Amino acid sequence: MAVHDRPNHDAWDPLATLAAAATVTERVRLATTAVLLPAYDETLLARQAAVVDRVSGGRLDLGVGLGARADDYQALGRPFGGRGRRLEEQLQRLHELWAAAIDREATGGTPGPAPLQRPHPPLWVGGYADAAVRRAVTLGDGDQPGAASAGLGTRRRDRSEVPWSRGAWRSCGGRRRLDPG
Repeated sequence: MAVHDRPNHDAWDPLATLAAAATVTERVRLATTAVLLPAYDETLLARQAAVVDRVSGGRLDLGVGLGARADDYQALGRPFGGRGRRLEEQLQRLHELWAAAIDREATGGTPGPAPLQRPHPPLWVGGYADAAVRRAVTLGDGDQPGAASAGLGTRRRDRSEVPWSRGAWRSCGGRRRLDPG
């Protein structure tokens, strides 16, 4: 099941929707096609994603991206400019937050849940530009090209599956290789 993020339209919040779906499903993967990460607070999003991952039994795939519509950012009171730089900082911060939650869990700390999937739910980065490919291979687990234009159900791809980016994968190095099947 895939949901998208359009804050300025009649669309439900993607993570709240997946949390609800997690309670009535057992096997289906739960995915966001592209949460507009720079329009959100990454600490809150990391916690929400960890909760969805836990209540779903580790079935969350988190797709993030920039988005191309300023009105979606305006609806949330966030700046549209500088979102590429913010996205990179936030992707790094997500990794740090999830690692810290796992450490707290191991040492008996209580603030914030750790994701069930380790080290975190698959993190797919959307976009078409060269910068998006670089982000996908250095800060994510793969890409989700075409989510905005193709609609829900866009297949996420491990970097090794994308012929035009194999060179980028080798030159930048990815965090890990997944079978997004």
